[in-house]
Amino acid sequence: MTRVWVIAQGAFREAVRSKVFVNLLVLVGLMVLGGVIIDAGSIGDAGRLYHDIAHAAISISGSMVALFVGIQLVAADIERKTLHLLLARPVTRLELVVGKFLGLAGVLAVNTAIAALIYCLVALGGTTTALTLAGLVSILFLYFQFLVVGAISTMFSTLSGTTTAAVYSIALFTLGRLGGELTRMAERSSRDVFHQVAALARVAIPDLTRFDISPHVALPAVGTLGLAMLYALVWSLALLLLGAFAFSFRDLK
Repeated sequence: MTRVWVIAQGAFREAVRSKVFVNLLVLVGLMVLGGVIIDAGSIGDAGRLYHDIAHAAISISGSMVALFVGIQLVAADIERKTLHLLLARPVTRLELVVGKFLGLAGVLAVNTAIAALIYCLVALGGTTTALTLAGLVSILFLYFQFLVVGAISTMFSTLSGTTTAAVYSIALFTLGRLGGELTRMAERSSRDVFHQVAALARVAIPDLTRFDISPHVALPAVGTLGLAMLYALVWSLALLLLGAFAFSFRDLK
């Protein structure tokens, strides 16, 4: 466990210093502030547009951090030949993958917390905006989504180089975002093949739309929150184990 924690700390420090992390954090701040300006000039429900834009900004920023920082966790170390130094020590490849992911989870927590703080400060300081508990809970659900996306990018990072890992990670992320749409298409279709494809997708692809909670609706039940947490945990663990298993057979020479 100590070895995993040391690897996680190293991955966290490296990711925080990444230009991708810093640039996306600046981006989410600008988008949230821009939401206030757009909302002030809108006609209709005061504050609603701000919450929608802020929620979208946090979702985009966190997903991009999970994807583009995650794909560098293992693949970049292999390309730089620095991973050999870690594996020369008494560290298993499973410990390496888990440690890298925990470091990414910490980075995602920091990114989400800072974005949530900006969201709260702007909402409290605006004249047409109001801070709601539902808005904060929706950000918590987004963090669960970021963990699954981070597990996706970490898994592909163990299987291939950074470019290939990026392509595969973005592809699976896109399919995960379309999970609910595939189910609805199958329900409207009378062909069995569409129902079979949708059923297979529900099992083989994480449904990232499960974490889409509107900041305007009533607070979700505690059971809904627990199920979302469990769903994120199961999928993250499954993806990491799959990545570690495949990584154990990979020749790093």
